[in-house]
Formats: sequence, C-alpha cells, structure tokens
Amino acid sequence: MENGGEELADSEISNLTDELSRRLTTRDTVASASCSSESPADTSKAMPRLLCEERHDAGGVSPADARGGGTADNGIVSKWRQREKLKTTSVALVMCLNIGVDPPDVIKTSPCARLECWVDPLSMQPAKALETIGKNLQAQYERWQPKAKYKMHLDPTVEDVKKLCISCRRNAKTERVLFHYNGHGVPRPTSNGELWVFNSRYTQYIPLSIYELQGWLGTPCIYVLDCSAAGLIINSFRSFMDQRQQDLRMVQSGGVSSYAPFAAPPAGVDPMKEVIVLAACSAHELLPQSPELPADAFTACLTTPIKVALRWFCSRSLLRHDGITKDLIDRIPGRQTDRKTPLGELNWIFTAITDTIAWNVLPRALFQKLFRQDLLVASLFRNFLLAERIMASANCTPVSYPRLPPTHHHPMWQAWDLASEMCLMQLPLLLGNPLAYEFQPSTFFSEQLTAFELWLAHGSKEKRPPEQLPIVLQVLLSQVHRLRALVLLGRFLDMGPWAVDLALSVGIFPYVLKLLQTTSSDLRSTLVFIWAKILALDKTCQVDLVKDAGHQYFVKFLDMYDSSVDLHSRAQAAFVLAAICDGHPKGQALCAGSSLLAVLIKWLRTLYPQLQFATPTHALLLRWLCLCLGKLCEDMPEIALLAIREGAADLLVSFLTMTLPEIRAAAVFGLGCLVHSCPPDSDVHGVRGGAMAGGVPDHSLNMQPSEDRLPAEQLIANAVRQAVYDPSTLVRAELAVLYARFVRGHAVYVREVVYLQQRKLQEMSLTFQGRPSMDPHAHSPDGPPPPTHSWTANDGADQQSSAAGNHSPGGASRAHSPSPHTTPPPPATSQLLGKNGPTYTLLLEAIQMLALDPSPKVAKLGREVLLVAQCELNFLAPPPPGSSTPASQPPGNVSPRGAALPPGAKLYRPRVWPPRAPRPSPPPPRWARATAQWPPPPPRPCPPHPAPPRPPSPTKEHQLEYSRHPYTLRMTDNYPPGFRIGGTDFVDLHGAAGSSNMSSSSSHGDSRSHGVNAALGMSLPGLIALEGAAMGSASRPLPQSLVYQLSCEHFSRPMLEPLASAWREIEGLVEYPWTTPVDPLRRRHRVREMEGGLAKCKVITNPKLKEQVISLDTHSDSVTALCFHPYHPLLVTSDGKGFIRVTNYQDSTLANSFHVTNGAPIGDTRVLPSSVNFLRQLNETEGPMLMAGSTDGAVRIWRGYALQGAHRMASAMQTVQILLPPAAGFPAVFEWCPSRSHLFATGGCHPDVVCCWDLAHEMCNNMIQLGSSANGGFGSGSGGGGGSVSSGGGAASSSLCVERLALSAVDPNMMLSCCSDGTLRVFDLRSGRSPELILQPFGGRASVTGMALEPNGRKALVVVTSDKGEMRFLDLLKASSEQWSSTADASASATLKVVTAHSKGGISALVAHPHACLMATGTSTQVVKLWTDVGEPVGGMNMRTQSTLQGLNKIGPVNCMEWHPYQPMLAVGVADSICSVYGVEQMPSQASTPVPVSRQLSATAANLMAQLL
Repeated sequence: MENGGEELADSEISNLTDELSRRLTTRDTVASASCSSESPADTSKAMPRLLCEERHDAGGVSPADARGGGTADNGIVSKWRQREKLKTTSVALVMCLNIGVDPPDVIKTSPCARLECWVDPLSMQPAKALETIGKNLQAQYERWQPKAKYKMHLDPTVEDVKKLCISCRRNAKTERVLFHYNGHGVPRPTSNGELWVFNSRYTQYIPLSIYELQGWLGTPCIYVLDCSAAGLIINSFRSFMDQRQQDLRMVQSGGVSSYAPFAAPPAGVDPMKEVIVLAACSAHELLPQSPELPADAFTACLTTPIKVALRWFCSRSLLRHDGITKDLIDRIPGRQTDRKTPLGELNWIFTAITDTIAWNVLPRALFQKLFRQDLLVASLFRNFLLAERIMASANCTPVSYPRLPPTHHHPMWQAWDLASEMCLMQLPLLLGNPLAYEFQPSTFFSEQLTAFELWLAHGSKEKRPPEQLPIVLQVLLSQVHRLRALVLLGRFLDMGPWAVDLALSVGIFPYVLKLLQTTSSDLRSTLVFIWAKILALDKTCQVDLVKDAGHQYFVKFLDMYDSSVDLHSRAQAAFVLAAICDGHPKGQALCAGSSLLAVLIKWLRTLYPQLQFATPTHALLLRWLCLCLGKLCEDMPEIALLAIREGAADLLVSFLTMTLPEIRAAAVFGLGCLVHSCPPDSDVHGVRGGAMAGGVPDHSLNMQPSEDRLPAEQLIANAVRQAVYDPSTLVRAELAVLYARFVRGHAVYVREVVYLQQRKLQEMSLTFQGRPSMDPHAHSPDGPPPPTHSWTANDGADQQSSAAGNHSPGGASRAHSPSPHTTPPPPATSQLLGKNGPTYTLLLEAIQMLALDPSPKVAKLGREVLLVAQCELNFLAPPPPGSSTPASQPPGNVSPRGAALPPGAKLYRPRVWPPRAPRPSPPPPRWARATAQWPPPPPRPCPPHPAPPRPPSPTKEHQLEYSRHPYTLRMTDNYPPGFRIGGTDFVDLHGAAGSSNMSSSSSHGDSRSHGVNAALGMSLPGLIALEGAAMGSASRPLPQSLVYQLSCEHFSRPMLEPLASAWREIEGLVEYPWTTPVDPLRRRHRVREMEGGLAKCKVITNPKLKEQVISLDTHSDSVTALCFHPYHPLLVTSDGKGFIRVTNYQDSTLANSFHVTNGAPIGDTRVLPSSVNFLRQLNETEGPMLMAGSTDGAVRIWRGYALQGAHRMASAMQTVQILLPPAAGFPAVFEWCPSRSHLFATGGCHPDVVCCWDLAHEMCNNMIQLGSSANGGFGSGSGGGGGSVSSGGGAASSSLCVERLALSAVDPNMMLSCCSDGTLRVFDLRSGRSPELILQPFGGRASVTGMALEPNGRKALVVVTSDKGEMRFLDLLKASSEQWSSTADASASATLKVVTAHSKGGISALVAHPHACLMATGTSTQVVKLWTDVGEPVGGMNMRTQSTLQGLNKIGPVNCMEWHPYQPMLAVGVADSICSVYGVEQMPSQASTPVPVSRQLSATAANLMAQLL
C-alpha cells in the first residue's frame, strides 16, 4: 500500500532532491557577477568595481552595529519557545448523573439524547451504568494523556469533591490539574457561580461555590464543564479569582480572610493567566437533546472527536442512503496512532485541519499557549473546535476562557468533509473483503502541499502568511510526502528570519529535531539547510541539539565522502556546528568527542591545494571551516592545545596569504581562538588552583599561560603580527580581537612591558615638546640612532631577530642593535620576562598600531585591547610656540630616570617578584618554523628588507614626518594607593612636572576625534575601572569578532534563487547601499561625457591659456593636494591638517567638507592633524570614490564624498611601514594604476622600498627594492642596485628614498621612481625587483623637483625639472637601447631637449596632462607656466599677484598642481589658502596647423620622436 503512494509521490516531485543544490549553485554565479553589473556591450571597457562588497565599511558604526545584530537586524524577537512548559499530570472526574432522576429544571423531549460516554444508562442497572460511564470517560481521557493520574467521584458530596481536588493538586504540585464536571443529573448552575452536587443520602442538591473550588484546585488548572448554562460559571470565574487574590494579600499582610491556602501571585500578574475553562454552552442555553447526538455531546467531541464527527457528517450527507450506518462507522479499521490505516489517517487529517484553523484565527501567543504548551490541552482545544461546529448545528454555542473566535464556518472544514467522504465511501469494501481491497490514501496532504507551493511562488512578507504551514508540519510525519515537504519548508524558511520565526512558532522545531535520527540520504542536504536557517535566527537551539545528540548528524554529514553533496551544504553544516559550539562548553566538549577537530583539519588540508582554482563555494566552505575550528577551541584550552599539536595552527597561518580577505580574517579568528583568555573556574573564588601569588589572590588581570601553551601562543602572536599592515579592515579588526585574548591570557607579561613602554613614551614626549631630556645619556642629533626597544643583547636579541622580529609588509625583518646608551629594564622585570621580552614588546607595538589605525572601526577595537591591558592613549599637544624640535631628529629612546609626567598620570611600578626558577623554553610546535619566516613570500620572490636605515643624508635636506601623533600611555583604573595586582603596584604621580597633554578623555573624547585618533573608539577614564579593591570584580569584556557576525548574516538572508537576487536588489541595498549596481544607462552616459572631454583634449594642438576660471579661498594654511571630479564641476582640495573640501568651481559653492580621518566637520579642533598629499578618484564610471593618502602612509577611501553629510569611509589601510613609538620618517609617496587597481606606496621607515597594493584583492602582491648605489651601472637583464660603476657627479649615499613615482599609461608594467640621490630608476614590474635602467639627468648638480612620465601618452618620454629652473626631455628607449658604462653616459644619450623653464629657478612642481599636449610648472615664488609636450611655452601667470589682491601677505611655493583627467583644465594650489583653476583652449587661427617637431628638436631627436609618435 505504501509502495503505491511512494510511486505516486515520486511522479509529482521529480528533481526535488537536487533543488536546493541547483538553486545555490545559481546563486554563486549571480553573486560573483553582482559587483560588476555590466552589460555585455560595456564589459570590454569596464574597470573592476572596487570596494563594493558588504565588508567595505571602515567607519565607526556599521549598519549591522546600528541594527544591533542578531535577530534584531530584521526587527524579529522570536517568542516561539515556551519558557514554561506545562503538563497535565492529575485529572479529577466528577460525574453528577443521578441516573433515573431528571433534574427539576430540565424538561426532556421524546425521543431525546441518552448516550453518556457512548453508553445508554437505561440499558442496565443505574449503579452499574454509572460505574461503566465513569470508566469509559477515564478511558477516553487516557487516550490523550495516558501518564496522568486519574481520580473519579460518581455522584459526590461537597466533601468528596474537596478531598478529590486537594488530592489532585497535591499530586500535581506545580503542574496542571484537569477538572471535568458532568452535571446532567443536577440543576443548572446558579447566577452566583455555584455548581450542584448531592448530600450524603442523595435527597438534596447541595451548591458548590466556584470560589471554594478555585481554592482547592489552585493554578494552573483547566475546567471542563458539561452542563446546561455552563457559561454562567465563566461569568463568575473572573470576579471570584480577583476576590481570592485580595483575600490572599490580606492574609499575607496580617489581615483576616475566609480561606487562602495558596500564595497570591505578584502584583500586576493576571490571576487568570493559568486558568482555562471549557463550557458546553453559553449562560442562557440548554444542552442539545437531539437523538442524533449523545447526551454528553460536548464531552464526546472533546474525547472521541473522530467518531462524533463521522456520525454527524454521515447523518447530514447522502452517504446515509448508500448503506453507511453508525455501526459501520464504529467498525472503521485501524488505530488512531497508525497513520497508514483509515482511522489513523482520518485522525491525522483532523489534527492538521484543526491546527490550521487555530493557526489562522488565533493570535500567535494564544496559539502557542493553547496548542503547543500542553499535549492534553492542545488535544482538547482541537476537539473544542469540532464541538463548536457540531453543537452550533443544534443551536448551542460552546464557550471558553480564553475566548476563541467562531470557527464553525471556516473553509478548512470543507476539506475535512471531503476527506471523511472519501474514507467512508471505501468503508463497505474494506469491511466486506479486507484482503481483496487495498485502502487508497487521501490526496489531502498532496493537494495542500501544492497550495503551499503556489503561495511560495507568489507570497511575501507583506502578504498574509500561508495557512498551510501547520499542514506542512504534519506532512513531515509521512515518509511518502516528507521530502517534498522539507524542500518546500526550506524554500519558505529562506524567505527571511520572519519566515523562520513563523515556522518555529507553529511548532516545526520538535519535528525537524526528530528527523535528525533518520538515516535517509535524500533528506540530508535539505535538513542541513533548514537547521542552518533555524540557528541563524535562534542560537539557543544548540542546547536542544546537544541534548538529543543532534550534533553527530552534522559531524557525519561534514565528514562523509559523497560527491552528490555540494560544498555549499558542507559549509552550512560547518555553520551549524559552529553555532552549536558558540558559547556552549558542553556543545564544544561533545563535538570534540565526536572527532569534529579531525574532520575540520582534514577538510582544511584537502581544500588548501585547490584554492588557486577555488569557486565562491570553496571560499565559503573554507571560511566556515576556520570559523568552526575557532568556535570549537574558544575558551577550551585542552581542545585548543590538541588542535595546535594536530597542526591546526600551521594550516591557519598558511591561509593568511590567501587573496580573499574573508578567508584571511577567518584564519585570524581561528588563530585567536587557539589563545586561551578565560580565567579558570577557581578564579571566581579568589585563588587559582588553591594557590596564592605572593599572598595576593589571583585576578583576571593576573592571567599567565601554562607551560605547555606559552610557546605556542607566543608563536601565534608573532605569526599574525604583520596583519597590522593588511589592507582589509576586516582582517585587522580580527587581529585586534586576537590580541585582546592574548593580552588577557598573558596579562602578567603584558603589564610589565606596558611599564617599560610607558616610561619610554614619557621621555619621548619631552623631546616632542621641545624640552631637554632629563637623562644624561640622551642622544644628540649626531649620535647613533636610538633603538626601538630598551633591551640588552642578552635579553633575547637572538629571538627578536628570528621569530619575534618585526617585518615589513612584504616579509622583511627589522633588526635592532643593542646600544651602549640603552637602559636595561629593572632587574625584577628582566627576571620575569627573560627572553620573552622582545616578543611582548613587539606585540605591544602592534597593538598600538591597531589603536592608531586609519580605520575608525579598527582603531576602536585596538583601543579596546589597550583597555583590556588597563591603559589608554594620551595624545600630546603640539610644542609651544618658540620651541625648536628639529624635524630630522626623531624622539630617542632615553632612560626613564627623572621623566616628567602629565598631571594625574599613573605608572606601573613593578615590585620584586617572589624568587622563581627561570622558565625552561619547551620545544616549539611543528609549525614554529613556518611562523618564524612569516609572512610568506609574495607570488614572486622578494629580497628581504634591510634593517631600518638611519635618517639618510642625501644630496639635499629632507623634511621628515612623524609616523603618528606622539602620545603616552595612561592607566585607566582607580586603584587605592599601594594596591597590587599580580606583582604590579600602581603609583599615582599627582603633581609631577610634565608636559601639557591632549587627553583622550577630554580633548579627544568626542566620537569624531579619530584622527590617527579613532572615532567612536576614544577611551574615557574609568571605563573599565574596577568597582572596588575586591578581587571578585568583573574584568572588561573582550571585543567581539566582526567576521563571525558578518558570516552568520549570510545564513539569515535568502540563499536560493530567485529570492537571493531579489534580496540583494531590495533589502540588501537598504542595509548596504554601496553595493547598489550602477544603472547601465547612467554608466554609458558618464562614459560618453568623459569620452567627449577626451576628444576635446585630443584636438588641442596649438593651446592657448584662457583667463582664470576661478580662484578659491580654502581658508586653510596651505593646499597640499588637488583632484578633479571626472564628470562633475567639482574640485577636491586638502590641507595640512587633513580637511577635505569639495568645491563647485563654476559657482564657488562648497559642496561638502570633512576631515579625512573620521569625517568630522571643518573647525573641529578635537581631531589630530593628518597631512594629505595624494588624492585620486576610484570607480570613475560607477560613482567615484575618493582615495586620500597621508604623509604617514595612511590611505583612506571615502564614498559619497561629493554630497553634504553623505560621506562614509569605505576602507582604510597603512601602506608603508612605520615605527612605533612615534618616530620621524620619510613622508609617503603614492601612485595609482587604475587599469590594474594597484596602489604603489613608499616612505616611512623603509623609503627605499616600493609596495604594490592590489585593491581588487586587498593584499600586497609585490615589493620593489630600489638598490643602494646612486651611481650604479645597469645593463640589459642586470640590476643597477648591486653594481658600483663610478662616474663623476653624484655623491654616494648609503640609503635612498623615493621622492616621486610614476607609472606608464602605455605600458603598465613600467614604473619610474625619482630618488633622493637625483636618479631616475626604471623598473619592469614583470621581472626582478632591481632597476632595469638608472639615469641621473642633472648629474648631481641639482635636485629633481618634478617628473612627468609619458605626457600626452608619448611612449617612453620623461620630462624632469630641477630646482635651478631647468627642464629636460629624456627618451628611455634610446637610453635602454645600448649598454652604457655609467649613469652619466646613459643620461646624456637619453637627453632629447633642455629648456630653461624659469630663469630665476626654484621649480617646485611639474605636471603633465595624460591626454593633451599640455604641461605646467610651478615655482617657489608662485609663478606658473604652461607648456606643450615638446617644450613650447603656452603662457604663464603669477599667483603672488592674486594673493596680494585678495589681501594675503603670505607667499609660499606652488605645492601642487593637477590637470583635469578629461578636460583641458589646470588646478594650482600654493602654500597659502588660495587655489586657482585655469582653462586652456585651442587657438582658432592655428587649429589645423600642428607645431612641427623639427623646429623644436635636433634632427636626430626629431626622427626618434617621430618613431615614438
């Protein structure tokens, strides 16, 4: 019989088994193309759209943070889980029949209803009939609740009822009691709320007050009243209950009351909350006496619904003429619990229909209470709906409390009638010849699933919920329809968290939990998908999964080898397991016991070799494997140590070089969870393991790793340290979370290092503010460079140079030589830290880098890490006027003796620790070798960086910049004097002489105060102050992971097509507006505008300088960088303080203005300065974003910058390596390659290294070493950095720095750098990192002040200017055509033309138009001249005259100039507040006569230029 049903189902649900996989695969394809959003016609011209994904939000508060995360993201608070699960454990049955004697107020008709519990009381002796009826009633109730304790009284007295009720309440305790009252043999209830019973001799009717009955039964309780006018009792119930509560409170307050055996509920709690009443009729109605119904029709409907329903239906249908009698109905084969039999199927359909009716008409909370809290109550209310329908036909209305709306006309009853008719029509054949006839199952469930599928095709959140949802729940019980029901349920859950909450509230949870016990292979992927949706909404389901061993199902699913299981389903299983382990120690332990760790490591090793061919699904699985591994080991030191021994740290470290930032962030998350940061349980009692540290109880700030974990965790911290230079804010945010755990777990060591760093920073603050150091060993400007650490050679120099070495972004180590002026740490500190000192010092530097991160979001997390260490940043005010601090003299590392401190500052003072033997260094784990060489090499081998050079001494003076604004570290806890934690005393240095400071709690306490100062991340004093000196005070909570939260959101949104695409196009654009795809029509319009401008530039062959377009007063000290909007009349300017201004140069209106570091408005004095020297446009055709680079190497990218108040930071990164504590270094130099989305940067402490940052993949993919010789020879295929062919002219320099960078627009593989020794170095980015060509155009006689590569697209042409006013045209092709013996010979051969551009010299800027034959030069005297690309003068202007006319007396050099990329317009910025825009046009008289090249160059040069053109 079931096989036929299965064949029928298979024909209806073909291809359902792979529906989820197919839809998920489709989504991957769409998602991969979502960022491009290009039409086929535009693909060839389209540049990659950068920084358009959800993670690209570097501001202080993300949209997810603003929403609150979790279920609050969608405004859903799930209330599906019943917090108070009740059961009916005691049943009191009271039968007042008095058979043979009718009550005086009832006149019975003839014929009339006589059956009581399907027994005719007149067919036997009254006593026997009464006993039989009682037994039948108990049996009928036991069918619904067999485990309850039943007690019965037949024709009782008041005392009998009292004893019965009190006994039932005593047995039930706090559970529910059911009180069933049959009053067919007594008068109707009174209006005073009284029922009737008998006296002991059955001669009188005795009233029983509901007030007394309430006192005996208590709450919770359900009353079933089967008597005439039963509604009178409900009317009295509320007033009696309120009176009882008043009496109970009087007793509790010492008053007098009649009777109060139970305690009153708290004030404000409804006393009727746990009271349920079911009454057979309303207050003015009598029970039906129709002979078609039993006398106890209400009780029969509640306890035997199928029998009553079929009898009633048969009596009203035509089936009664086809031989269907009551006797046949009573003989329906099967059992109600067997759904394969006719009776069982009818009961199954009846349950589904009544649940559906209740689901659609009742409020959700009431449905949960009545139909999901108690099995017996749910059954009674399902049957109550039937009683309402049947008794309404007899003009009787059953009532209840809580009151239910009328349901007897609901259309679902018609489906019940159809199912009943189909079953009854088969009844004669089934009973006549059961062996020859096979029962045909009803099509009810199949039809309802079809209706549900239609709703899925057209329904939504805004429309009415599907009424078939309870039926889908019931279908899960059928093996025939289960697969189809699960697939449809999965599609419904995918509609959003609201759908998941709806399904859970209807009761789907226990069904899908039980399905985890099945072994059917075709249900696995769908079940995993459903559970991923459930746990994405409600993580607390992890308790139920672990309780029923459901985690084993997902571990086996993830581990099994089955090619039919797609990787997306495995990623969902990994998410489910991660959710099971999230904050659930029992779940972690059980998952570890199920070999989850081995499964995760196996998959990580399997996927790692395939990553170069990875699809988005591979990346999703790999990310969740890392996250699941982290959640498995989080705060479980035994599991974490086992994972390290099994090689998990090896694998995670190897993923730090992946191109996808999400994988790198997940790897950092996994590594962070391997670091133990939770105090042992014994810490809450004040001691750890019963031990005392020096007589002081342990504290969370005193945590110290165990012997077996110390080396492994140190290697983890060293391995991830270079992630501070990762371009992705997501990765750096995870690094901050990792370091917070490390600081908590290694608090003892970190605090000692903070002490040393604090004293060191105090000394540096004196140097910054221009006051002499109090240390006699302070360094002079000509002395040796100060080391970065105050560690002696025997304090771990070897370890520092290997695993603990600081690396550049590409992987070069930074060595620190011991100095005779180095102040060793105090003996006690050295004894504690030993060889671990350099490791923790470099760690503290990395934490400070995060606290000073360019991204406010990362800086906030970094400062939370410092707060975990009980310290905060305290920024220093600028030096007072008149003080002189040489810019070339960085603050030295001087002795802490005699350091002056700011008022109110606190310092650590290490006390002498108890003597202890030095800790032996255990052998490092197997992955120590890999971490010691971190970071791994880039795609092409890259030579290691040398040690950071001393401030160079090139041929001209360099203005050095501070790497970050100087600061000190300040304590945040207010401890009483002499209070000690873990070996550290706190000294309050009030009144100490010190420098004025800008406190992060006052001057920078505002949310907009992130300069290098983090917005929203500023620390306030006392944020984590302990509430007292007691050891039991709580420590500061650790920051939460961003990548885990962002990854979890993936499963709470639609994943199947077409819902996934619809979500991205509607809701996704609301939450993440920057992911909005550009309209192809608008994009094509922008392209046409830019192409029109290019055409205008191309036709200019005889340029003429127009009058000044506009002169803008930026109201700043100086203009440092300029940038035109590609297709709007907007000019972007920046000043030395970091303020960005966007001005409409047509009408001089200010479109927008903000500070580059945090978006603060102009005039905000709470931000720290950040000098911007580089501005470029990104995504020009997609809606441009502004990329701003600062001299300290920080690059920030802003979206919406052209609209007032709409600017938001998309991303930020540190592009060059800098030294901390803040030290002077070279200003950063940038260049942008739009065709490849590469950003080149150099400066900082490695000015001779150029880093290539790939913004499309957010990683550093190349590092270029300039070489060390200013006069190095070169040859084809040999680098010039290593050779030293002498040639007169240039002075040798021991170190180089790059002053300018240029990239070829014709050949994107060529890079040109202008170095501090006056050389031009040409690099082929495809080959090695040594220069292919070295030129010295001015022979060392003058400095190069300007450089333009390939003006107007002329291949291999370079124009350079000098500070003596000379401009030279160089041909790189000619210079590289032969092997020259020296740079002088090569430079002479490459020179095509020499022009004296400015007779008075002092050229400070040179800029060439990329698409027009235009160049411009600017001088230190504010003279600007325009030139053609062959050196012909076009015109000039004197900016000084304009400044004088505008009342500005300050005269400074031309700082910056910029051509509009698609228009012949020039912007000029000078060292004052004036910025001017000039236009160039074609001279009409000579529009068709180009300037002959032969008149400009020699004959040989003319031929060569002709070849270039």
